[in-house]
Parts: sequence; C-alpha cells; structure tokens
Amino acid sequence: MSENATSPGLAAGFAEERLTEVRRAFPILSRVCYLNTGTYGPMPEPALQTLLHATECLERDGVASSYPFADDAREVRRMLAALIGAGVGEIALTRNATDGINLGLAGLSWRAGDEIITTTEEHEAVWQPLLHLQQTAGVRVHRMEPLPEPDDMLRQLNRLRSDRLRLVVFSHVSCETGVRVEPQSICRWAREHGALSLVDVAQSCGAVPVSVESMGCDMLAGNGHKWLHGPKGTGFFYARGILMSKLVPRHVGAGSFQSAALETGTGLLWETGERFEYGTRPYALMAGWKSSLEWMAGLGAANVTEHVLAMSGRLMEALGRLPYVRVLTPSGSDQRAGMVSFAVDGRDAGSLGQGLWQKHTVVTRHVPRKNAVRVSAAHFTSHADVEKLETALKDILESGN
Repeated sequence: MSENATSPGLAAGFAEERLTEVRRAFPILSRVCYLNTGTYGPMPEPALQTLLHATECLERDGVASSYPFADDAREVRRMLAALIGAGVGEIALTRNATDGINLGLAGLSWRAGDEIITTTEEHEAVWQPLLHLQQTAGVRVHRMEPLPEPDDMLRQLNRLRSDRLRLVVFSHVSCETGVRVEPQSICRWAREHGALSLVDVAQSCGAVPVSVESMGCDMLAGNGHKWLHGPKGTGFFYARGILMSKLVPRHVGAGSFQSAALETGTGLLWETGERFEYGTRPYALMAGWKSSLEWMAGLGAANVTEHVLAMSGRLMEALGRLPYVRVLTPSGSDQRAGMVSFAVDGRDAGSLGQGLWQKHTVVTRHVPRKNAVRVSAAHFTSHADVEKLETALKDILESGN
C-alpha cells in the first residue's frame, strides 16, 4: 500500500512558523532560491519517498508488488475530480497537459475550413498540436491577445467570429506573461456561438481555484508536475458529461473497452475518461501523485491560493522598485496567479537568467518570445526568496554583468 503523505496543519494563511515547517519538506530550498514552479514543482519529501518506495517494489518484485498500488490511480482520479468540481467519469488520466490537449483536438471530427481561435501566448503544448491540425486537416487558426479584462477578450472574439468556428482553446494563465484571463465569459461566448471550449490549466490548477462548473468549459487539460507538485509524467483531461463519450480515441488498447471481441467484431468503449487509458499503467507515478495531492489538500486550497497571490504580489512590488525593469504581469490579484514576468530595457533576458543562477543560485525561467524572465511564487515561497531575487537582480544590473 502506498505511504500516506500528510502535511503540517496550516491555519488560515501561511504564518512564518508554519511556512518554515512546509519548507522543510523541500530540501532544495536550503540550497537555492527556487522561483520556477511554473516549469517543475518539486515534490514534497513525503510524496517523493512514496514514489521511490513504489518504484522499488514494482521494479524489484514485478507483478507480485503491483496489486497494492492498483487503487492509487482510481484515488487520483477521484481527487482530481473533486479538485476541479468534475464527475469522476469526466476525468482521463494522462502523461501531461499536452496529452490532454491532443485528446480534445484529435477526438473531434474536422473538415477543411473549420476554424479555431486561440491566443498569441500559448505553450507549445497548445500551438504545435494546432499547427499539426492545420497542416493535416486544413483547419484555420486565428489568434487573439490574452488580456485580463473580459470585455477586451470579447471584443477580439467578436472580431474573429465566423460561421465555421468550431473551437476556442486558451490558457487560463499565460505561460509567457502570467496574465490570468477570465474563462467564464470566453466559454459562455463560445457556447452561444456554437463552438466548444478547451482550457489549458497547466499554470493555474494548484495555484488558484479551477472549477469546471464556474468556467463553463467543455474540455480542460492539466498536469501534475507544476503547481500540484506531482511526478513528471502525470496529467489529466476533462470533458463535460456526454462529450467524453463522443470524443473518438485515436489510440486504444487494453483498458479502453468496456467489452470487446475480435471474433465477433464487437466492441464497446468506456463512455468515461477510461476510454483514453490503456496498456501497462504507471503505478509508481500514481502512488507518488496521490501522495502529492494529499499533501496539497492538507495545506488547504484557500491557504495555498492566499499565499501564492500574496507572494506573487510581493515579487511585483520588489521588481517595481528596480530601475529599467518592466513588469509584464497585471497587478490585480484576480488577473494573475503565481507567475510574474519581467523585462529589463536593453538587456538580454537569457543572460539575466543565467546570471541569476550562476552568481546567486536563483532559479528562474527564460521567456524568449518576450525577451523576459519569469519567476514563480509557490506555496513554499518566502519573503527571503523575494528579497534575494531583488538583491541579486540589483547586483547584476549595477555590475553590468
């Protein structure tokens, strides 16, 4: 049986002494200033130990050890469904958000000339599958700028609308500028104009609230290795109600069918997300992810969001005090999540990021298309982390290196 990861009980908010307890679960924080959860969220130590224990059992003992871990995937599905307010059957377990985006796109039928609207700041997980669909199915893809004000988004949508529109696909939080768009109005607009909606929540789920009911989205894709602090190779896909049963899997195998017989040519796919799950399962990853989800649940979602928004706000304040620094992320707490992107006039962002790491052990992310540096405030980020970034960046700018 997988080991249970419990987290220190946190009162409302993250008091300094409680934050110290939380940070002890992440040994890396004693060695570096980790501001890149938007790429990889490190696993809490109890969850990592669960993953390692499960891996050791499964790889050393083979099938003799697989049975105790068989229920972990079902529990992960249940926990994810509860997290986003979905039905258990509306969730498919995947390897990452890219898988989910592809399941949604490939599961629909397309005709040449069909149209899709997306944004100018999508991750490769979105725009490359769209490019492939454009090349193979002849669809047309239009782009709009992700903006925090709903009215601005609706104006762009109305300008791009056509009778051939089939889908609106966008990120809840931009991986480039950190802007958090308001998904409810976008999904409602899509529905009113006969189109489906697909939301990438890779940079929001686990940091800020994600509710499929509130969003009104038709499909949604996320991952486990960022703000949910699970293992790499974990993700999920959501499709609303009957839509899940209408999406056509392009790959199937053992587990996809509720019943099947090659002799009679009959087969009935599961109507739930299990139609997209097949073959040998990553039991150890599921054990580790279950443990990470338990850890995050123990912290309290409201506490996590409160801390993430408070610390991303502190990052913005610190960056705003430095000369020549332009913050690209909106300041409103409802218009951002955990990530803050900034550019420095006349400086190459890639070199800045290298300097922050090599000289000050501050881990950040380069955003090439914006010539920007992205920093992430997670549930373990401290005031000292913010101060270290400010001091390190000031040193680099003043030294000219």
